[in-house]
Order: sequence, then C-alpha cells, then structure tokens
Amino acid sequence: MKVIIIGAVAAGTSAAAQIMRNDKEADVVIYEKDRDISYSACGFPYHIGGKVGFSDVVPRTPASFSEKYGVQVHSGHEVTKIDPAAKKVFGQTDEGNAFEDDYDELIMATGAQSMLPDLPGSDDARVFTLRTAEDTRAIMEYMEEKQPQNAVIVGTGFIGLEVLENLLERKIHVTVLNRSDKITPHLDADMAKHLEDLLRTRGVDLRKNTEIKAITKTAADTGEEQIPADLILFATGVRPNTKIAEEAGVALGDTGGIVVDDALRTNVAHIYACGDCTQLWSQLDKEPMYVPLGTSANKTGKIAGDVLTGGSMRFQGILGTSIFRLFDLTIGATGYTEKKAKDLGYDTEIICQKSLHRAGYFSGEPMEIKAVVDKKSRTLLGVQLIGTKGVDKRLDVLVTAIKNKMDGDALYNLDLSYAPPYNAVHDPVHYIGLKMRGLSS
Repeated sequence: MKVIIIGAVAAGTSAAAQIMRNDKEADVVIYEKDRDISYSACGFPYHIGGKVGFSDVVPRTPASFSEKYGVQVHSGHEVTKIDPAAKKVFGQTDEGNAFEDDYDELIMATGAQSMLPDLPGSDDARVFTLRTAEDTRAIMEYMEEKQPQNAVIVGTGFIGLEVLENLLERKIHVTVLNRSDKITPHLDADMAKHLEDLLRTRGVDLRKNTEIKAITKTAADTGEEQIPADLILFATGVRPNTKIAEEAGVALGDTGGIVVDDALRTNVAHIYACGDCTQLWSQLDKEPMYVPLGTSANKTGKIAGDVLTGGSMRFQGILGTSIFRLFDLTIGATGYTEKKAKDLGYDTEIICQKSLHRAGYFSGEPMEIKAVVDKKSRTLLGVQLIGTKGVDKRLDVLVTAIKNKMDGDALYNLDLSYAPPYNAVHDPVHYIGLKMRGLSS
C-alpha cells in the first residue's frame, strides 16, 4: 500500500508515524510545501519571548523524521492538484520543478492559514502573522535587526494574548486592537471582563471596537488615530487550507473545513483528511465545529493512520477545550459558552462558583468557574474557568463530565483526591455538582 500525505506538521506526521507502527511494509510519502515539519506552533509565542529555543518548538527535521519512521519526506514540495480518478498528485518544488506521484490512499493534512486583511500597507515588512515556523523566524529576525519599541497586536485570541505578554517582557510597548466590544472569543463577556481588567493593570493599551483601516510607514491607522507601530501582528484567526481539496471534489462543510466521518474519510474514495483542514463536530450534539488545535490535529492524524492500516480507532468529536496563560492567570474553557448555547436553542441555567484551589491555610488561591447547564438534560454544556492555580486540574475533570453527560449527583459523588496542600475537602467540581442538583426544574 502506498500512502501519500499532503502536509507534515502535527496531523500529517502523526498519521505517517501511526501507519508505520501498524504496517512497517507500508510505502509512505509526505509532501510539505514549507521547509519545516512537525513543529509545535503553540510554543512560538514563548520562543518570541526568549523562554524556549527554536529547536524546542521545531525538534525534527525531514531527515530525522525519515530516518526514525522509514518514510519519505519531501519538504519544499507543494502539491497543487489532485486527480482522484487517476489517483495522482501534481505539484511544484521550491526551485520551480514540476513533480507528480501516484497513490493508493491519500491523506489531506494541509492545515490552516492565517487571515491577513487586504489593507493599504498590509504588505509592509513590519506586518506579520504567526502560524508557521517560518513566520516565527521572520519575526525573530526582524526584532533582532530593528529592535521595535511599539507593537500593535490585532486580535485577542490565544496567540494574540500570549504574544503580547512576551513582547511586554521584552520591554516593547503593546497596543491591542479588538474589533468588537468583547475580547477573547471563547469566553462570555462576564468572564472576559477579568482579562480586560488584568490587561489594563499591566499597562496594555487595549482598544475595543477598533480596527485598522491602513498601515502607514510609521503607524497603524484606525481612521480616527495614528497609533505608532514598528511591529504589527495580525492574530485574527485562521481558516482551513482546502483549495486543492475542493478542486478535487472533496466536500466542505459550513465552517469551511473538509467534511469527514469518524474514520476521517472524505466523500471522495481513497481520500482522507485530518488536522486543521477538517470540520469536526461537537461531542455534545454533533453540531459542526471548527476549532483548530494541536490536540485534535495529532489525534485525528493518529486515527487516520490507524484506520488506513486496518485499525479500530474512530474519532468521537471535540468540545473545543482550550487553556492558556496570561501573566499570573490561567484561563480554561470547554464546550459551549452561554451565548453559543442560547444561539443553538438550548434552554440554559448558569452556575457561578468561586472557590480556593486548595485549603485556605495552605495559601489557597481564588478560582472562578462559570458553568452552562442544559435545563432539559440537567447536564453541563460548557464551563469557563479563571484562576492563578489549579485551573487545569478542574478543567480536565469537567471535560470528562461533559463527555460522559454526568449530572449533578454524579459530579458530587466523584471520589476526587484530597489533602490540604492540594485541595479542599470539597473540590470546586463538587460545588458545581451540588449547585446543579439544586437548580429549579
């Protein structure tokens, strides 16, 4: 069996490794348009801040991956066309040479691409996105050469907020622009307010309801003001990279991602898809979701590789679970926000719980949890957590509760670990369960 994989970051390399674990005789060929493979994009903001080295976030080379797993990796090779009838791919190398290859099975792992608005001046050398290892190199080289003093970050998702913290640590003044009145898209407004307050106390110039209209030689022009900027980062999200898939007749969903089933099969025979180019679905209700995260990319890649070699693994959907750090705070979320749940037609009740992450006499620190509960099923639809310590532990327990549709009784009866240095007798999760039991019918 010959398998061609298009894309060699998280999903593509995970698929290749799993294929070779299951079938050492498989012929696996990977084509990647960039020179870097198998990198940790989530670590890039911390490399920009000088906390980790480049080799920490880009630990493998095409040669080292090929040697370890026995696959062919062709970096600098962009596949530009797929012919499903002939089971062939066509493309071009960095040097401009054409190539073609045939396959028995094809895996699309083409990832996502940053969204950069078409504005006057958006091609300026001071303008960046942060998605790939090459983006990171470009930012680091620019900062080393130009020593910027004033940065403008557009967007308040994970990347934008993580980069701003790291730029501040480099003593760069940061202005953050957000197009709406609410920052941080995966939080409700009442929880996002905590982050707004933190940003302002840390000296971040946060401008809500503000967009860049143009980029001049010295500033970001909002139409009302010229904001000094010698580095501009657009962190306004990504979209699935699906052009060649769509041209080959592969179906896309409402989110723009490739539609797959639980075996990661597309609608076209012998073509699979995994990672950030795919549309996934909610574990709550099968609602289509596009949440490009490294966890899902690695997981779907591994499952695609297992399926192709006769394995029994199947994908079960996502909740969009996320966690990130902003200064001293940890912010976690999973499932639906209150707004999203209402938009989908759920009748909800909200539980807000403030607790210490461990016993008060062991310097327990405050944590706030917002839980969105479905009145009909009496189960959780989503949670948002903010605190300085212990957020990750509770988030993962509540993810498990949502996945298994646990009600208040089940949550309260979880036999969670307790000792004063680690917890209180009643964990914050227990209090969520108690409050769920007491909701009006």
